[in-house]
Amino acid sequence: MTRAIEANTVEEEFSNSEDTELLFATAEQLARIHVAGLAHGDPLVRNFLATQPTPTPFDLPSWSRLSRSSQFKDLIRFLGSVAGLTNCLELNRNLLARYAVRMKHLPGSVDDLLDGAQKYALEKKLT
Repeated sequence: MTRAIEANTVEEEFSNSEDTELLFATAEQLARIHVAGLAHGDPLVRNFLATQPTPTPFDLPSWSRLSRSSQFKDLIRFLGSVAGLTNCLELNRNLLARYAVRMKHLPGSVDDLLDGAQKYALEKKLT
């Protein structure tokens, strides 16, 4: 099923407002996706709509069942896209902490995830 939603992407909305709560809500939404046993596959901030009260994910063709590897890749891509948008490593640490409240286990150490996100942002020229 497909429906049109009139909303900016999280990336566009954050660029206009610099509302960090929107990024936290997106991290929580990614955790909900993972808790449901699914992986987004391409959870860049441009692939969530800035809807209230919860951002709406899209770009569904990349979705799959959650595994430790897909969870790791999702987090790297999400945090990498945030790093490219904000250039703030401390924000990524806080986003990961918010994600971890809903998702009781991380697929790697916090440092490995943050380092991977930074490398992803540089590799994809997001920064």
